[in-house]
Amino acid sequence: MFKFLEIPDELIKKVGMLLGKEKDGILYEETKSEVSELFDKLWKSKEKETESVLGLLNESVKKYDNWLIRQPPIFTGIPWHYEEVFVYPNIHSWATKAGNYISVGITPSHFLREELVPVLIHELVHINTDQVKLDYLKYPQDSDEIANTLLTNKIIQAMNKQFNILVPDLKLAAPFREYNKYANDLAKIVENADNFSSVAEKVDQFLISKAHLEIYKK
Repeated sequence: MFKFLEIPDELIKKVGMLLGKEKDGILYEETKSEVSELFDKLWKSKEKETESVLGLLNESVKKYDNWLIRQPPIFTGIPWHYEEVFVYPNIHSWATKAGNYISVGITPSHFLREELVPVLIHELVHINTDQVKLDYLKYPQDSDEIANTLLTNKIIQAMNKQFNILVPDLKLAAPFREYNKYANDLAKIVENADNFSSVAEKVDQFLISKAHLEIYKK
């Protein structure tokens, strides 16, 4: 994720020495200070890139925020359990979520150019559904990820109609690309769906029928 980050070998050794130990003492404070200094320098060096991503995020928020934030509950059947969702640029690659925060990386360029809005929707759906328990499924996390993508694309289709635009569908995550050839079957799963759990259950049955090998494990 931080391939462009050159970390001194000595700092790597210090971090390794801290693994499994209490977060206190001189070594911990010294190492924390060095890591903070390293990242401060990195953030400064990537200021132009993060400002560019911030501009893209502000543009998306200005265009779609009020409409978009209302969509996940409509398609998942789950009310928001967060009052706010925060989106911000980061120095990593791609996008990820933690709680009700979505961080958007500065690379790769094709992601920012072609997939930013679909991925933001995808992460919003993850946040909206993060309290749903799917442990009773054979492939809980894989089913969650694919169901999320299918519902993301339903939101994208509604968005295109609402704003008369052509945002592309989000592709299945790389480990699941082999199922692209079953696009029609997957589309039928969400055709008349009105809640996330039922979609995940149908995806799980689909994966079972394909003798799927589990990808995402707890």
